[in-house]
Amino acid sequence: MAPRAPAALLVGRQQARTFFAYQKTSPAVTSLVEQAVRDETRRQRDELVLIPSESICYPECEKVLASPFGNIYAEGQPDLRLSRSDRVELLAKHYVANTFARLEGGISADRIHANVQALSGSPANLAIYAGLLRPGDRLLTLHLSHGGHLSHGSPFNVSGKLYATTQYQIDPNSRKLDYDAIARLAQEKRPAMIVGGASAYPFDWDWARLREIADDVGALLHADVCHLAGLIIGGQLQNPLPYADTVMFTTHKTLMGPRGAVIVTKDKDMARRIDNAVFPGMQGGPHMNSIAGIARMFELIDHHYDDYKELQRLVVHNSKVFADALVSQGFSLEYGGTENHMVLIDLKKYRVADGCPLDGETASRLLENVGIIVNKNTLPGDENASDSSGLRVATPWLTQRGVTDAQIHELATIMQ
Repeated sequence: MAPRAPAALLVGRQQARTFFAYQKTSPAVTSLVEQAVRDETRRQRDELVLIPSESICYPECEKVLASPFGNIYAEGQPDLRLSRSDRVELLAKHYVANTFARLEGGISADRIHANVQALSGSPANLAIYAGLLRPGDRLLTLHLSHGGHLSHGSPFNVSGKLYATTQYQIDPNSRKLDYDAIARLAQEKRPAMIVGGASAYPFDWDWARLREIADDVGALLHADVCHLAGLIIGGQLQNPLPYADTVMFTTHKTLMGPRGAVIVTKDKDMARRIDNAVFPGMQGGPHMNSIAGIARMFELIDHHYDDYKELQRLVVHNSKVFADALVSQGFSLEYGGTENHMVLIDLKKYRVADGCPLDGETASRLLENVGIIVNKNTLPGDENASDSSGLRVATPWLTQRGVTDAQIHELATIMQ
């Protein structure tokens, strides 16, 4: 039997519980936060959320997030420390490796190294850069207004201040990535790392082609699949791990888990360098309750994989139905269609009452007035985010709520 603390020391804990019970009922403490939680719960129930980066976290994960793991601290990796959180972090790493091992690509779980400590996607990207690159090294990334992300070397982000950046773009004719053009740019600029991945690109990525391009110039290949991870794990999109040196993804969005990030690599030395970049390089103690939630999410995926694959199949199916429904209502789609969870709407042809162009900000607010939640988004040709001419919509949330094809067509009609 484990030793127990002396009874005298436990009295203080009981007093603390009594104190918090008093706080809850005291008229001096108004429960404004609890009211905010009730209001947000009601909003999420009553509105239609179409934001690609949002989904409904599994109730089982929410329960773990509120567990006593939120009370404890840990620093470093489980094999280099003695912490009561080691067990749950090792479980998270185990389930991540097992999940990727079952995907197409033939990589065994014992070759897959996972870091589950990064607090979110942007710090995870920075940790990868810090661990594998030197300041001033060149990144080759997708242009921000063409669907890229701030953490991919944007001048507005610290990544753009620490590293030189060359940006590739969407081909104006095909409205897709031109891998031959990316190869020519790589030959000209000789980047240290090529970054594949986007926050607003509705098609799959050719990871094998990017691997060829990277090898031709001696560059590393990093896959940021924050938006696509659930679809990749669900078998709907290509798995980048057989081709990329590093893969990073957030654990909410299409994965539908708690907020956090995971970095995966097949290389032990890269794993060590990235682990050191996360801690002590980028952050202190990780949020152990979030790691426990991530472990539970991957455990659920592992135990109910066929159901998870079907859910992700429906996400893509609903996205394609949505795209067709929007076109049937006269909307212009920036890329003509979709292969993943999101659709980009081009608003350039629309005008408001005074004849001025309808921008993304105004359109998103008009839709919010009727309970449809979208976000504005830049499109190729936009000069800045404040004057964005697009809307970004997606189907994970709707799919989790059991939307039908008929309801999707009705939604497109309401939006028009």
